[in-house]
Parts: sequence; structure tokens; C-alpha cells
Amino acid sequence: MTSATPRLGRGRTPALSLTQRQRIYDDVVVAFNAFKNSHGLVDWNDLAVAAAAATPAAGSLRQVVVIDEAQDFSVNQMRSVVTHLDPDHSLTVVTDTAQRIYPRYLYYPEAGVAGFDRIYSLSRNFRNTPAIAAVAASILVGLTLDEDATVPRPANAAGEPGEKPHLLSGDYGRQLAWTIERLNAIDLSKETAAVLTLRGGRYLDFTRDRLTQAGLDAVDLQRKKDWPPGDSNLAVSTLHSAKGLEFDHVFILGLNSGLTEHDDGEDDASLDLWRRLLGMAVGRARLTAAIGYKPEEASELVEFIDRSLVTEVNVGKSSKR
Repeated sequence: MTSATPRLGRGRTPALSLTQRQRIYDDVVVAFNAFKNSHGLVDWNDLAVAAAAATPAAGSLRQVVVIDEAQDFSVNQMRSVVTHLDPDHSLTVVTDTAQRIYPRYLYYPEAGVAGFDRIYSLSRNFRNTPAIAAVAASILVGLTLDEDATVPRPANAAGEPGEKPHLLSGDYGRQLAWTIERLNAIDLSKETAAVLTLRGGRYLDFTRDRLTQAGLDAVDLQRKKDWPPGDSNLAVSTLHSAKGLEFDHVFILGLNSGLTEHDDGEDDASLDLWRRLLGMAVGRARLTAAIGYKPEEASELVEFIDRSLVTEVNVGKSSKR
């Protein structure tokens, strides 16, 4: 018996024909593997596959394992964990697929996890104020979410009411100038703050340099697993590297279309990922949050922010030199 229902892809990701799949494999996968081999390099998937295939040394099996941010685990990464579990083990997985920022879909049985004895839903939000939770939730409205997703809800936020997040419109330089004014009004000896950009490289360098010129000592968290040594409570980072962290004050700057490229059409999985990433970034804030964009180059992500939930500020244009 055949079905008349077409397969349109996984989630909102369009299906690929066999010809397209073969071309991706030949032009991308084979070429990438050849590059790694020629330079003696490995990537995270290589490490996960090697760990999953390894024979654990005597006495090295793990009895208690806790995995956080599991929504961004791949099947091979989960397999590598399962390989090293003691027969008498406890495995705890913490996941929120509403914050998935990589195009991965972990099917636990495929990774060797048959099921879970107990499943808990943690709905209480002990990080955000209701105002911040409301904005983070507005960015996710309309996304297809599964049973492992938790949308921030103002009613579940344990923080004080707090001020509305700010939505800044204007040139990046003026967004940053406004942010510096706010940072100067914060006691950074007692509270933490982060200035987040969509991309690293020169964007992050420019931001850090401007903060330094303003007398603000900021640590760079890009690709860092630990907070760098020193007394600074101010960080600069990309949105991706802020995943899993939290700060009292968060400033997300430069939300421009050229930095959030995505596909066209309704079934746009890449736009969904950008929305999850922005919602996650807003949710890093405990007390205050701000989002900046340049009106004539605004990312489509700005359209998903409920304007009734923010205080809009026109920071203007930087003076030309």
C-alpha cells in the first residue's frame, strides 16, 4: 500500500531529492573530509564517532551522568555518552527544544537510549522578570514546538516585574553609545552585563574596542568554556557563545538583515533557528534587556518582537567623519 501524502521534509526543512543529496555529499562532505585529512584535523563529530566506537578502559565507565542543553546534542554525541555508561548508571538529560540553535534532531532510541524512567517539566522560571520573559516568548510565537519545548511565560517568571526591554533603532555606533551610557549607570562591581553581537570577528573586536575606549573593561567570552580570570563583570560575546549563560543585563546589538541570512518562503527552517537563537539570547537577561537594529537594514527577526512589550528608543545616526 502506498501513501498519497508527499514527504515535504523534516519539520520545516524542505525535502531534498536524491540528486541534491548526492551533490551535497560529493561537493561538500567529501571535500570537507579531504580537507580535514590533508591538514590532520578533526571536528566534533569525528570525536563523537571515535568516542562511541572506543572500548572503555577498565574502571572508566560513568555511573552518574548529567547532560545539560541536550537539545543541541547530535545522535553521535549521545552515542558517545551511552558507550561510556556503567551498567548500573543514572543518566539525567536536561533539554529545551525551544532553545535549539543548531539544525539537529536527536532521536533517543537511535542513540541507544530506550527511554526514561521519569520525565519532569520544569515550568517555573527563576531567571527572568515577567517583562523579559514576555519578549522572549513573543519571538517564538507561531513556531512549531514539540513536547520537549518550554516557552518562557510571564506568569511563571519568579523575578520582580522590572522594566520593559528596550528596542533601539539607529546606527550601530549609536546603539553602542546608548549601551555604554546604560553600562556606566550600572554598578558592575555587583552586577553582571553582556554585550552580544550576531557575528564574531571584526564586529566583536569593534564592540570591545569601543567599550575599552569608554573605560569599560570587558572580557571576551567568544568560544570560551570558562569566565576569563580578572575582576570584570562585563562580557562581550556572540549570541551563540552566550548559550547556557546568564547576566543581570543583556544588550543585543546589530540585528541587521545582512547578519541573519535565511531562506525564503513560509517553510523557512533557517529563520526558525534565528528566532530560537534570539529568544534564547533575550532569555539570558535577569533584570534588563535591550535589542538594537538599524531601520533601513533591519533583520526580519525584528518583526517577531511584540512592540507593545518593549520601550522603543530612536538612538539616531552616527555623525559622519
